[in-house]
Amino acid sequence: MSLLDFLFGTISLCINGMNVEKFILILSKNKIYVTNIKRINYNHFELKTNCFYYKKLLEQASKLCYNISVIKTTGLYSFYCFFKKRLALFAMLVVGVSLFAINTLFMWKIEVNGNSQIATSKLTTMLNKHDIYIGCAKSKINTTQVEQLVYSNFNQVGLVSAVMYGNTLVINIQEKLYVKELETFEPLVATKNGVIKDVVLISGTLNCKAGDIVKKGDILVYPYVYDANNMEKPIIALAQITAYVDVEGRVEYNEYQTTYQKTGKSKTHRALNIFGLKINLTKNHNTYKNYDTKTASYYVFNNNLLPIKITKTTYYQTKPQQTFVEFEKVKQFHIDKSKQLAYESVGKLEVLQENTVISNNENMYYIITYLKTLQSIV
Repeated sequence: MSLLDFLFGTISLCINGMNVEKFILILSKNKIYVTNIKRINYNHFELKTNCFYYKKLLEQASKLCYNISVIKTTGLYSFYCFFKKRLALFAMLVVGVSLFAINTLFMWKIEVNGNSQIATSKLTTMLNKHDIYIGCAKSKINTTQVEQLVYSNFNQVGLVSAVMYGNTLVINIQEKLYVKELETFEPLVATKNGVIKDVVLISGTLNCKAGDIVKKGDILVYPYVYDANNMEKPIIALAQITAYVDVEGRVEYNEYQTTYQKTGKSKTHRALNIFGLKINLTKNHNTYKNYDTKTASYYVFNNNLLPIKITKTTYYQTKPQQTFVEFEKVKQFHIDKSKQLAYESVGKLEVLQENTVISNNENMYYIITYLKTLQSIV
């Protein structure tokens, strides 16, 4: 197969008719190129030609009243046959490819990142005034010019970069940091105990570094810098400092548990309440050291015509009773309780590591679950 046949395609044909040799001679005489001639039986044979000779072959076959059917097509001719029967599909494909090609030439979206003080609508309005708008040609957009426009029109911008990403103009902004004026310059101190992971100094003099163990209240950044004369110059202390912080859930358990049992003795106290005025009806006040109470109230008159209410308070004497419950029997319950307390304290922070420690002093057990988190400590 020649390169021409490979690219433009070949047609495999099935031919029914008599005197095959004569037909092959006619094709050769008319310089019609055919290959792969294969005789199936006395009046049926197959052959292959390319798209350039196919029409001429059909003309010769019709003169001899041969029946021809296409077995297979390859190359570009195969696509031609497919779309010849589906002109609407071909037209849609051409239009779609054309629209896609045209679409890539224009900017259809402006994406702004890092802006908290500058409204995106204000930025796009400013760009529109300088003929940079959604739908304009990408060839007209100079990203360097965009950066200069954003920087010169908005005082809040510290750094800006612009880039075309496909059909989107992406503008990345780093805004200036504005802090309210303070009467005094205070050092930046740690708000939690932890091990420092990252330090990003914004202003001031650092008093810590990654890997330092700090406690709550330790000074992390001093509120001054040194000038050219090595003199301290006051400045607001600002930094972004993250640290590994342990959040704990603590449970204490005593194997000797004290419960209170009723002794059977009780005292009842009654009081009359009239229009909010309380009058004691009995004098036997409670003298029990340990007790449980039960209170009940009811109106004297069923129709509540007069709001007179009697309150009955009963004091049941109890005595303490000490029982022994081995820690191993309730160990898992208290471990789960310490974990629950720890995770409630963590909130939405990501937990990097979990560790539960159990210690005891005679019959008193301490169950502490530590959750390692990464969070800001300033």
